[in-house]
Amino acid sequence: MKKRLFALLMAAVMLLGLVACADTGDDGPSGEYNANLQPGDPETWLTHDKVTLTVLTNEGTSIECPPPSNDLPFWKFLEEYTNVHIEWEVASAVGYAEVVSTRLSAGVDLPDIMMINTLNNGERAGDNGVLVDMAPYWETHFTNTNAYWDSQGVDFESHISTGDGNIYALIGMAEPIENHITLMYNTDWMKKLNAEVPTTLDEFTDLLRAMKQAGDLNGNGVDDEICLTAAGFAGLMDCLGTAFGLEQLESWDAFAAKDGKVYAEYTSDNMRNYLEYLNKLFNEGLLDKEIASMNASFLAEKISSDRVGVFGYYSTFAISYGQLTPRAQKAGDPCGEYFTLGLALDSEYNNNDGYFMRNEKAVGAPTAITSACDNVELACKWLDTLYADPTVLTVREYGIEGEDWKKDENGEIEILYPADGSPRNIYLKGCGQIPLCHFATSASLAEGMAQYPWYQQQYDRMRTECSWKSPSVPHLQLFKAEEKEIISMYNVDVKGVFGEWRAKFVTNKSDIKTEWDKYLQEMKEMGIDDLTSAWQMVHDRILK
Repeated sequence: MKKRLFALLMAAVMLLGLVACADTGDDGPSGEYNANLQPGDPETWLTHDKVTLTVLTNEGTSIECPPPSNDLPFWKFLEEYTNVHIEWEVASAVGYAEVVSTRLSAGVDLPDIMMINTLNNGERAGDNGVLVDMAPYWETHFTNTNAYWDSQGVDFESHISTGDGNIYALIGMAEPIENHITLMYNTDWMKKLNAEVPTTLDEFTDLLRAMKQAGDLNGNGVDDEICLTAAGFAGLMDCLGTAFGLEQLESWDAFAAKDGKVYAEYTSDNMRNYLEYLNKLFNEGLLDKEIASMNASFLAEKISSDRVGVFGYYSTFAISYGQLTPRAQKAGDPCGEYFTLGLALDSEYNNNDGYFMRNEKAVGAPTAITSACDNVELACKWLDTLYADPTVLTVREYGIEGEDWKKDENGEIEILYPADGSPRNIYLKGCGQIPLCHFATSASLAEGMAQYPWYQQQYDRMRTECSWKSPSVPHLQLFKAEEKEIISMYNVDVKGVFGEWRAKFVTNKSDIKTEWDKYLQEMKEMGIDDLTSAWQMVHDRILK
């Protein structure tokens, strides 16, 4: 039974990893949901005469979300709202990259719109004339998208533009402060220690030491507790790096800028301070001895046996991993709080101003218009409507009006729950996450989180009590030719050498006090200076 529960919960991890809490009382992305505009109202149509567009995508990777189909309520709504009929070609998610590569390379038998898997696919196919450059239509046909991106305070257009200024695909984004990576604390252990969630690095270290000193906090009579772990070294950086003034997140290339000058965080004093700190935790037995080989699956296994005091990962895993614990199974309460969300940590290294990094980057499902499309302007408007039209996003976020929500007497959205007590799941209607470019808003990420009020309250505390910092160097995927040449030449080697030395420094295979200069020299030989110059070009081009 335990294995079956583990398998089911792990299958849901991808979906939960997309979920974050939000105030579901707002009216959608811009507060401009127009209740007077109903499906079938010509005022909302993109075309007076019904037009068919062909769309190729995959079935999606989440077992919770059905593939796109005109039988699903969301897509029925969208057709009535836009007067555009979609003829779907839905391929398996397994092997979809090959499907895209083959179709784009052949340049024949193309649909009007297709999900192209990566922005780099789009750049290559666009340069070969297979995809439409949407840049000339950007200001006039993507008005909803531009308005929404402006509301987030991020120049997302730069993330989808090639170095030459072409736009060959619209890509999914997420609100930059949602579902963040953070530290999570074993709620039961914290109660036993009568401890509060740390707000400073010193308090955090003291808490780990208290866990170590207390011993047998899981009550199994075995000295098997792990005070701190994560899904590998990269996972630790995501949740602890900012305590040392670093900007790395989700394996970003480690470059930052101060007063307009780009520098490599890989070789900075703050990085050295961070690695020395991890080495201290490792030597005191506070850091998982297997941290170098950890991943998400190993992390789940250790948590499922209640061996972990603190772990770092995406915030919603406080729920999904918490449900794996013996305490959750014994209590029979999958909605309970088993891990408590942490706050950003103040320290001398970040001027006592703990912060999270805003996750300002393109995230997935890039969608393009092909050269086979006879109605490019309509295709642009349809993508813009799907992506960021306020009324459409309200349906994606909350479901079908009258079935899943209604307006209360104050004009606020009131969620409707099934009368039979069954779980509310608008994903089954085609809402929420879709295998085409889409914006993951606070409300869409929060769908299904109402049964976790403790999570919502704690994540709101993260939003309001911590600083949120934009990356000082934009994290792009598309570059100018000269930038791309340098980055492709040196990036892999530099990151590889950094990863090797990081593991050696932390686990005592190398002494950071005596071999730091050797590490710096090897990084220089791998091209760290040239790589820094390339990111200076990116910085100057985007932030000029």
